[in-house]
Amino acid sequence: MDAAYQIISYLHGQMRMYNRSVTYAELERRAGIGEQRISQWKSGTRPSYHDVQKLGRALAQHYPELRIEPYALLRKAGYEPESDPAVIAFEKDVRAWDELTVKFHAASQYDRFKVIRAVEEVLGKGDSAG
Repeated sequence: MDAAYQIISYLHGQMRMYNRSVTYAELERRAGIGEQRISQWKSGTRPSYHDVQKLGRALAQHYPELRIEPYALLRKAGYEPESDPAVIAFEKDVRAWDELTVKFHAASQYDRFKVIRAVEEVLGKGDSAG
């Protein structure tokens, strides 16, 4: 089943279970995700991690009686909470920096000087006199 169907059926189930309804207007006001966005999801557009996360947080904050777990929505949409694109990008940068540090320390003194010089030039701190 697609992500939109999973999310919507989960929300409907929670609303039925706790005898509460949430309108598209309320979703729009609380989470910035209204009927148009949900219609896009229904027509096959996969909800983004950010949208699902935002919706889950807004529902948990403004409608605690529905007992919606934000991470449950992410899982319904096929995401793992740990798959946040910002976290993944940060971890990739950290790994790249670690690799660069290892290579730098393994380089000869002359190569280190060249690397430092290149970085300074990129940052605009290089000596133009050369």
